[in-house]
Amino acid sequence: MNNICYMVQKVKDSEELRAVVGDDWIRTYGGRFRRCATSYERASWSTMLSFLKDEGVCVRGGSNAPSRAILKERFKGFNAAFEEVYRTQTGWIVPKLELREDLRISISVKLLQAYRTFVGRYASHLDGPRRRDGYVKYCPEDLEGYLMDLFEGVPKAMMHPRRR
Repeated sequence: MNNICYMVQKVKDSEELRAVVGDDWIRTYGGRFRRCATSYERASWSTMLSFLKDEGVCVRGGSNAPSRAILKERFKGFNAAFEEVYRTQTGWIVPKLELREDLRISISVKLLQAYRTFVGRYASHLDGPRRRDGYVKYCPEDLEGYLMDLFEGVPKAMMHPRRR
């Protein structure tokens, strides 16, 4: 993705290169870049987002109450997936500032909206504030701060969440 972005930008910025390869090349590789970005988001973040879906949370049968066991598993799964992606992708380098920021914004919009909704809807169904804090490890602001660490080329491990 970095390489394609770099090549497209260089061709766009150079009249000589643009004359050699043409606007069709720019459109083709611009589309390739967008597909790479979409594939990256899907591969890296779709599992995590699946933990934040409503489907399967409520117990079938008598009540529509969410299952505490399922909620606990969803929060634990989300936390583990987020921490793994964080550990890996803080070590990745996206040298172009604009691309790095665009990726962070795109991820933030999707992830934070889903997380806020899920936490707002279901956190109160966990057993008491102390138990809840064991599963809801991050407030949305924590996640937003952690997302700003991605793509800097310095691998990091999450020690403790930036508590509320």
